[in-house]
Amino acid sequence: MRIGPLLEFRFAPTPREERFGQLALAVIVACGLAALYFAHHMRPVWLLVLLSLFSPLYRLKEVSPWVVRAARYVAFVFLGGTIVLAYIFMAYPILSQKNVILFTRLGGYGLAGFTFGFLLGARVWRPAVTLIPCVLGVFTVAAFNGAANLRAPLVVATLAGIAYLGVSSPDRLQPAKRAASQLKLRVALLAPPILLIAWMINWTLPRAQGQVEQATGRFFGTSTTNYSSLSLQSRLGDLEALQLSGKIVMRVWSSQPQKLRGRVFTHFDGQTWTASPGTTRELSRLSGATAFDPASKDWVAAIAGTTFGAPDREDDRAPDTEIVRTKIVQSTFNPGLLVSPAMPTVVRAPTSVVSVDAQESLSAPASAFVEIYGVINRRHGELVQPGAFPQQLLAESLSLPERVDPRMAELAQRLSGEATTAVDRIHHTVQFVQNACDYSLEVGKFRTEDPVAEFLFEKRRGYCEYFASAAALLLRLQGVPCRYVTGFVVQEWNRKGGHFVVREADAHAWIEAYDPQEGWISADPTPEAEYLAARARFKSGWFEDLKEWSAAKLAEVMVYVRRNDWGALFDWLGQQLKALGEIVWTRSFGFALLLLAVVYIVIRLAHRRRKAQPRSSLRASRAAVGPNSKEADELISFLDKLWARKGIARPPSRAPLEHVASLPAEKVGEDFRQACHRAVDYFYGISFGHAAPRNEELRELRQALERARGN
Repeated sequence: MRIGPLLEFRFAPTPREERFGQLALAVIVACGLAALYFAHHMRPVWLLVLLSLFSPLYRLKEVSPWVVRAARYVAFVFLGGTIVLAYIFMAYPILSQKNVILFTRLGGYGLAGFTFGFLLGARVWRPAVTLIPCVLGVFTVAAFNGAANLRAPLVVATLAGIAYLGVSSPDRLQPAKRAASQLKLRVALLAPPILLIAWMINWTLPRAQGQVEQATGRFFGTSTTNYSSLSLQSRLGDLEALQLSGKIVMRVWSSQPQKLRGRVFTHFDGQTWTASPGTTRELSRLSGATAFDPASKDWVAAIAGTTFGAPDREDDRAPDTEIVRTKIVQSTFNPGLLVSPAMPTVVRAPTSVVSVDAQESLSAPASAFVEIYGVINRRHGELVQPGAFPQQLLAESLSLPERVDPRMAELAQRLSGEATTAVDRIHHTVQFVQNACDYSLEVGKFRTEDPVAEFLFEKRRGYCEYFASAAALLLRLQGVPCRYVTGFVVQEWNRKGGHFVVREADAHAWIEAYDPQEGWISADPTPEAEYLAARARFKSGWFEDLKEWSAAKLAEVMVYVRRNDWGALFDWLGQQLKALGEIVWTRSFGFALLLLAVVYIVIRLAHRRRKAQPRSSLRASRAAVGPNSKEADELISFLDKLWARKGIARPPSRAPLEHVASLPAEKVGEDFRQACHRAVDYFYGISFGHAAPRNEELRELRQALERARGN
């Protein structure tokens, strides 16, 4: 059968001595296709099953050489791509269940088609490097459904594989020439590894899926779950377990490191802080025509979603305010909570509503699951909320527990006497707490019902929660309104791979105190040097930075894929290519690239010249034989073309006589072998025996080869 001038197939009946081996291969293929049906209910594969069982009777005999090579390469690419993508989809559930089923079926149908083609062409393609890998790929795709029972097809395929390997040999399928003892020995040697592979596919792969997902999530840190450290209640000790956790909760791209506020608490009963529910208001949406500086405009457009704006403040336009743009990709999050820097002015998020409360904490609908968003804020020193504040809310920030240790009241009175203004009281109190206690993650159990007083006067060591609670309570006793804040610390030690990596260990607590002249001021009573020393273990080398850079890019891609926001994904890819182009097309880098290209071209030309030298010598030696060596070259070229068409091309390193002796019996008939021998003897006689060529004999040889080619 010929399809066009280049694509040619020839079918021929299968010799009787080869049918047993072909039948074994057909059974293996049929079992793999049946496994696809049992696992994914792919009914059309039954047609290929029936056709496979007839393959021992009629198979492909000859295929165009370019089809042989192309089919083999395409099959390998398809097989590898299917397995790799299936692994990725197992480890990262970025597609919907419907799309996963569609992808699995497409991969199954493709591998089934290649498997059936290689089965028909077992004479043309070596089964060991084409058919068998594709069959294993088919079983692998079927095993992705861990609930499917594949034991029967695997057992039958294993027995058929043992039978095929038992009757096959380097001289191909010739069981009649093989002693029974040799057959038993081969079966005994080959059966154990085949059974082991079958057991691994059937038992290990479905059960390893969960471990693969967990291991990959741990390696890249891109899984999305919820955490409870920033809930509406914060009991002293809640952050203790997080202080030792290296789990990544978010990645932050920002020009300036700063704290990210999560919850703001006003009520304290001595052991637990509670956030006031209060009232929230929705931020207004900003139109596309809103005036931004050019850098902010492009930055906002790069984040998919809606743009929201907070009302302007008088302090926002002060000369010493600094505009900071922060993009956050959350890996673990509380539904509805948007951690953000203080004094936000613009929010960009893929949600229809963004709300803000009286403490300027941002939130979104709990059902939105905002994974990526951006915030533009203005920094004005330690000021986090400027201007006057309602007296009712200030009163909430002055409330005290029912029972206060007398030592706390005495200490607060002493600190108040050393300061005259609210700002002085804040600074003196924070400095006292920092100097009075040491930062430690090994606090031990508290023996009293007043952990703050026990921390400050007895233990004198603790972590951020106790420092912040002690400072807040002391300031309230001095008449300074104070709030307790939980969130995350983003500082230079967090920077990895070009961005800031925020872990659970970076969960932090600090305070915000009120100054009637300025507004709410942020202060951190925790000793900074000791806090940094406790996080030194998270320092990493270049490999960890490279891994984190890759994981961050993957995390961004997965955000868009999970939301099926393909337009935003392509925009993001365009920005990455643009940034790469800006790096590549610098003058120094471009010159280096051009220099490397020139060196590569010179090396290739020199290599080609050296490689061509032996050919020139060969042509010179043949020319020395006589003026008629051209006919000998034409004859051997004609032979090479015939061998290539039959799928038995001669390697460049093999001599013609050696190649004739190695021609497989199942691919060439005896007439064709004899004709090849005569042609090669003629070639050697003319080229090296100085025999005179005879045009009539040359014509007869070519005609004999043409007649015998079909055998």
